[in-house]
Order: sequence, then structure tokens, then C-alpha cells
Amino acid sequence: SPESEALVTPTPSSVASASRSRTVRPYRSPEVEDVIEEPDVPEPEALKDERSVLR
Repeated sequence: SPESEALVTPTPSSVASASRSRTVRPYRSPEVEDVIEEPDVPEPEALKDERSVLR
């Protein structure tokens, strides 16, 4: 009985994970766009710093 439940538990878990991923993707898309816009500006500066440090 417990073994059967253990096998059935991961199945719905995987489905819920996929379902959540799809729901979070479109909902987070607009948020991510705004969040990416801000770090997008310092990104080139950070890359320059990293490059000079590596060189």
C-alpha cells in the first residue's frame, strides 16, 4: 500500500510542476521584462569589469 502511494505521488508532482511552469511563465514574463530592463544597463559595465579582471 505505501509503496503504491509513493509511486503515485511523484506522478502528480511532475504534472503539477509542469502545470506551474506554464502558469508562471506567462505571468512572470512581464515581470521579468521589467526586472531585466534595469540590470540590462549595468550588465555591460559589469562585463567590462569582469573582462579587465580576467585580462
